[in-house]
Amino acid sequence: MHLVVVNYDKDIERKRVDYLIEKWSKRGRIEKIKKTAIIVDVDDIDEFVKEISSKLEGNEEEKLKLYKIEEVKKKIPKERKILKYKINDREFLEKFIDYLMAKMGGSYVSSIGKTAKYEIYTKKGRGIIKITLNSNIIFEIEGYGEVVDFLSEKIDEEMSFIVKGG
Repeated sequence: MHLVVVNYDKDIERKRVDYLIEKWSKRGRIEKIKKTAIIVDVDDIDEFVKEISSKLEGNEEEKLKLYKIEEVKKKIPKERKILKYKINDREFLEKFIDYLMAKMGGSYVSSIGKTAKYEIYTKKGRGIIKITLNSNIIFEIEGYGEVVDFLSEKIDEEMSFIVKGG
């Protein structure tokens, strides 16, 4: 059994987490805590529990559960894919990138030199796409899980029309 603490800032993140809880609840026991969860690291946990028990009404055994936990540092590597295409018409391609990112729901994040960075949310997850435009166009896609392959396939499909037509 694991305690997973997810801190989110936006309601949309909470909804995404709720969706995953519902999806994964079919695979095992997942309980979304609708109570107060407190991570306590004190010298005298027994005294803390006694004091908190004195504040509760009714059967404290039903209302108060104590688990021993330890933080697990889990580094999950990002998936990454690079797509590279030879291009001729740079001006057309700059407009095409704007169209493509809008079509895929990409939000512009920043630019450094000839590289623009976009963020895209899909049902497969969140992906980051860095697009570098030189004599080639390079798409660097990164994220977790299925989103990288999903976005790569979409980009490759759209670019196949340009590369064949160009």
